[in-house]
Amino acid sequence: MVRRCPPFTIADPVTDELTGYIGLRGIYNGNAEVGSWVAPWARGRGLAAGAALTAVGWALTSVAEDGMGLHRMVLHHSTSNPASCAVAARAGFLLEGSMRQATTDYTGTRYDSHLHARLATDPQL
Repeated sequence: MVRRCPPFTIADPVTDELTGYIGLRGIYNGNAEVGSWVAPWARGRGLAAGAALTAVGWALTSVAEDGMGLHRMVLHHSTSNPASCAVAARAGFLLEGSMRQATTDYTGTRYDSHLHARLATDPQL
């Protein structure tokens, strides 16, 4: 069954100002992909990792507990983006490997991506 999930905003915890977005896409058969961005001026404050922990924790929680009941969440990013790699690790995603030329940038140039995943059966953070 394909399910949909609304996107979530990432807000500054003090000012409540919009600082980014996190969402789940490709929700199918208990799996989903996490996508996010944080405004350049708000980076380095742990907002993306905190948002990922919250959103993924909710998505992996059983439906009976008002979660989505998903089993596997994936997150991928350019191998040249160590900040995204750190966010994935802080949110409990394990690095599974590299995907060669898996994604294109806005110019159409292909680049390698890291693939991270988190399972509902992984230890809670």
